[in-house]
Amino acid sequence: MKLPFGSLSYEPTLKTVCCLFASTMMFLFLGLPAQAMRHVCGTDSVEMLEYDWCIDYDERGRNPDVLYYLHGVGRTPSDWQSNSENIAIQKEWQKRQVAPPTVISVSFGRAWLFSDLAGFFRPAYYPSFVNVIMRTMEAKIGGVRGRRLLKGESMGGFNASQLYLKSGQYFDRVALVCPAIPTIGPFASSEESDAFVARNLGFVDWKLIFGFKFWTFQAFPSQEIWAMHNPLVLAKRLNRHSPPLYVSAGLRDEFGFFEGAAKLVKIARARGVKVTWVPLPVGHCANDPKTLAEFLAPLKK
Repeated sequence: MKLPFGSLSYEPTLKTVCCLFASTMMFLFLGLPAQAMRHVCGTDSVEMLEYDWCIDYDERGRNPDVLYYLHGVGRTPSDWQSNSENIAIQKEWQKRQVAPPTVISVSFGRAWLFSDLAGFFRPAYYPSFVNVIMRTMEAKIGGVRGRRLLKGESMGGFNASQLYLKSGQYFDRVALVCPAIPTIGPFASSEESDAFVARNLGFVDWKLIFGFKFWTFQAFPSQEIWAMHNPLVLAKRLNRHSPPLYVSAGLRDEFGFFEGAAKLVKIARARGVKVTWVPLPVGHCANDPKTLAEFLAPLKK
């Protein structure tokens, strides 16, 4: 069995066939137009760096935009079709009779952070994505005919912030949902960590904070390297020509990421960026489907 995709043909694996069946059942269950949507997944590699990908597209081709989607910890690139939060966005588009964009999801595994550092026997995630993987994925769909959009959530929100703050010229709109942006980095002192917990007393979990600090220390093993990737430092590059930015975060985020998201919004607005800021009365991590659907909707004719 071969699936036509633009000018290409793709030979699906058993995993891909299962994903197609599951996504079709999901669309039928939720009342979404399964007959018009297609879900194709695969695995490719850059040198010794393997990555999984999925592409979701409306075979009627009514929306020329392409949305890059970056998932959270423990998730997969199939999340655009299986995660209830993302399905809610699609249902909002359906209510408004808005055609969905083509969605490209890329993943290096269950937990990863964009970095300029190469790992053991693999190239660095960030330059590989920007310089090779984006071009490879867009070739699979015959190029980008409309705008290039970006949505990342939690871990994917941190990763999307790297793309926005370092390579914003490639994107027309960027949505960071409950982004994993801390105000205390991996090298924060115990006093700084204690003050952070005290500011967010009642909902922040110090065990999660410790785990996140340890993870970011592994990814960014020196203060200098962290400064090169810290979104709150990189945000100083923004200006009034930067793409419109959407940021949402839960007021009771257990990681305390609300504080970092709010600080990013403040910096971006001060530098002239058009920002949609959506604080939510929840923990970590939830979408507001109505405002996201509006922000990522196609341009009105």
